[in-house]
Amino acid sequence: MNRTILPYLACPVLCLAASSMAGRLVLPPVPATVPTPDVMILTPSLAPDIVPATQAEGARSWLTWEKTPTGSFRVERSAIPSRLITVSNGLFVLSQAERSIRLYSHRGRLLRRYGPLGDGARPISDFAVTSDGLVWVADPNGITKALHPDGSAAKQLPAAIRALTIASIGDTLVIQPVATPVFEYGDAMLLLVSPGRHPTALASFVEDHARFGMAVSGIPVASPSGDSFYYVTRSAGLLASYSPAGELRYLTRTIAAPELPSLELTPTGATKLPAQGDEFLRSVAVRGRYLLTLTDVKPGDPLQRDPTSVVDAYDRATGRYVGSFALPARMRAITTMADTLYTASNNDILSWTLPPALTQ
Repeated sequence: MNRTILPYLACPVLCLAASSMAGRLVLPPVPATVPTPDVMILTPSLAPDIVPATQAEGARSWLTWEKTPTGSFRVERSAIPSRLITVSNGLFVLSQAERSIRLYSHRGRLLRRYGPLGDGARPISDFAVTSDGLVWVADPNGITKALHPDGSAAKQLPAAIRALTIASIGDTLVIQPVATPVFEYGDAMLLLVSPGRHPTALASFVEDHARFGMAVSGIPVASPSGDSFYYVTRSAGLLASYSPAGELRYLTRTIAAPELPSLELTPTGATKLPAQGDEFLRSVAVRGRYLLTLTDVKPGDPLQRDPTSVVDAYDRATGRYVGSFALPARMRAITTMADTLYTASNNDILSWTLPPALTQ
């Protein structure tokens, strides 16, 4: 099977310093031009984007907004909605507990159900809806297939493609493969899979992605207009923008980005990540000019157990941080439609009016 590794454009430089037993992701203080044996530079860019000082300092700027929901509806009991996608006629909801996808009207009426997948079926880890109306799902083994409403498979991707997360841009799937040397595409950070074409593999942010790729695990999302797609890491604090063909437009740090994680190789050769930090990305959405990220932020008060759900906004064209707003309760996922923000809690879908700064 043919594969294409797309080159990097000018962007901040990432490197991986590794020994025989440990590796560490670092941002070099100055662009490096000649790699040494223990420092592997992915790109010799001499013109990295300059991250704004306020963003580098990690200080959020809070936007004014109305913290009262404008509407809500309850999904089936114990559904545990964990992923939301808006379409013109409604809202797709991934129910992890029910192992199914449901399409609701914007007012909460159930329109269609995809699944459940039958007795003994594995849970759905992620899903995407392509422009031809197909609902694609990935299970924890990375097997990716399109579903008929009864849960049967309309088609399935080759077993060599194992998806961790998926999104869609038109009829193309944007797939984050499982990082592993076992499968053919395990060393690619992202794959573009279009009907009738060979998959296109996009270069990783780290050297030896099959071994260290879990450090930059993240969530892909596409703009509704199809002019770009984005990739935001869950805990490494990186945001990337791509053209529909997969050309990297920019790579920047997110607000309150942590130090890039240290990696450790166990005696068996497995890669061990450090414990989860103070912030963890849960969901990503696009609204007009802005990219919105939903992040769990650990409370400063040790007596408060649950993290706070914070939405950070970035300018899609440049990746510049715009501002943030905190939700009054912990949420699992977000999506948008026009000026409305939808959020998923344990069993409820709530709608909110976005901050005025994000609707202009």
